Amino acid sequence: MAEKNLEFGKRLERFLFEASFSKKRLAQEAGVSPSAVGTYINEGRIPEAPILLRIARLLNKSMEELLTGEGEPVGYQKDIREVSLLENNLIKLFHSLPMDNKMGLLGIFNTYVQALKNEKGNSAQLAYDDFRKSFMEEVKKSE
Repeated sequence: MAEKNLEFGKRLERFLFEASFSKKRLAQEAGVSPSAVGTYINEGRIPEAPILLRIARLLNKSMEELLTGEGEPVGYQKDIREVSLLENNLIKLFHSLPMDNKMGLLGIFNTYVQALKNEKGNSAQLAYDDFRKSFMEEVKKSE
């Protein structure tokens, strides 16, 4: 059963207004029905993670902002001169994957980054090995 939160619905409606998005346009671009958008806003139904991520990107918000109203505004639009060739290649490869594969990789990548931040050498290496193996498997699946 989908989680409900009336504050989420109010927030989504406000973000739609701020982004000059109609409910119909959001439905079309997020790949959901207009009635689904209506339940998100009027009943506070929180969409599944892949849909929530699409909505966040369309509205230039983070998932955290959509869910809680808190968090840093999305600002990952780096100056193109700051993006290295490696980052650019990773972004292109990532964008070529289906959404399910992207979500899986994000989870694995987050685990790896957390391990690095916690400076746990062995767990970081294990997380990296898992990430690399999973990433290559996801890439092969999408080819």
